[in-house]
Amino acid sequence: MNTRSRPRLDTPRQAPDSKYESAVRLRGAEPKAAPQSLEDPPDAALRCLRIEQKVRMGRLVLDSLPATDTRARLLRTALIRRDEVLIDAVLGMLRMAP
Repeated sequence: MNTRSRPRLDTPRQAPDSKYESAVRLRGAEPKAAPQSLEDPPDAALRCLRIEQKVRMGRLVLDSLPATDTRARLLRTALIRRDEVLIDAVLGMLRMAP
């Protein structure tokens, strides 16, 4: 037999401290703001242009690398994904290579 005591359901609960009280907002009480995009349209256009330039540069570099080079495989993946950070990293690595 279980000896743990359970709280009775018919006993009133104690009121929480005032600093811990919360309230539920009614739906429709506040007007909803329009969702804001992560980037402004001019910034998005500049970003697309910047990535496109890096992709072109990456393709030129990729053509000069042997197909068996691991850096070429990584650069190819970065170009397919259009991953700006990875493209920068691989191109930077290739610039420092002897």
